[in-house]
Amino acid sequence: MAVKRLKRQGEDRFAALLGRGSRDGEPWEDYELIVTLAACPPQVQDYDSTRPWVIELADLLGRSPGAISKRFGNFFTLKKGDQAGLAHASRLTRQVFERYAGREDELFHDAREIRARLYEEGSTPRVEVNVSDKEAEVLQKRLLALFPEARLPPDTVIVYRRAGSWWVGLLIVAQLALVYREEVRDLLRAAIDILGSKVRRSPTVDLVLEMKDVALAERIIRRRAPEFHTEQLSEKDRITFALRLASLRSLRTWRPTRKRLEFFSRASRDRETERVGGYFGIDAGRLCDRCLMMLLDLLDEALVTGKL
Repeated sequence: MAVKRLKRQGEDRFAALLGRGSRDGEPWEDYELIVTLAACPPQVQDYDSTRPWVIELADLLGRSPGAISKRFGNFFTLKKGDQAGLAHASRLTRQVFERYAGREDELFHDAREIRARLYEEGSTPRVEVNVSDKEAEVLQKRLLALFPEARLPPDTVIVYRRAGSWWVGLLIVAQLALVYREEVRDLLRAAIDILGSKVRRSPTVDLVLEMKDVALAERIIRRRAPEFHTEQLSEKDRITFALRLASLRSLRTWRPTRKRLEFFSRASRDRETERVGGYFGIDAGRLCDRCLMMLLDLLDEALVTGKL
């Protein structure tokens, strides 16, 4: 294959940056499985979580690269009808597989529509273009040449396959865009020029180009904690909170348990507010009880998992 693959070390670093996806731990939905089935490579060795196409899909779905790799294995087993891949596929995984068996054109059509919606809703600044094998190699080299000036890791450049086509572009963790504001902005400007008029870019790219840090932070929070009352935080604290959420689990499906409600009614709000504020680096005194409970749960998990 003419396309030069990213160095393994770079892939490992990028997979580590993505880390735990915002939807990890949540049940898979059919739209996620449709996109994953459409992107499933034919060779089992291409399911490794450090592969560029696995990382790209993980970012799009808000899952970890490892979760995508496992789901590829499930589909491979269903295709082969043996234990060549990973067994124990869920009922929904089997239903999606059977729905599109022998109907690849319909599968790719549905996956494209879902991808377009996810691309618009995502919080990751990313630009990409559909190119030929030979064009991908040239564009990759030109993009990599930008990085000494940008002071960002070269593994931000990603080349991946999708439905038999090659894509090349930049995939930037949103938190990096908040920390390295000017570097990311300049990099995206140059990349858009290099990729040409057919480049596709996510809405968050415009936020980065216009240096709208607060709007980008709010988008990150909405994706990871949609029920959190962001307006209770100052603009500075919204950015701080968005950065802190990067290493923590998603709050997309968080619900207060009866035990939590009973505990919270007995606990000293001042003491709990101080704990949350100290860990997240925000003014937690402005939070309602529900939002404070959300962050207490994240704090407790961080203590248990050693992520403090």
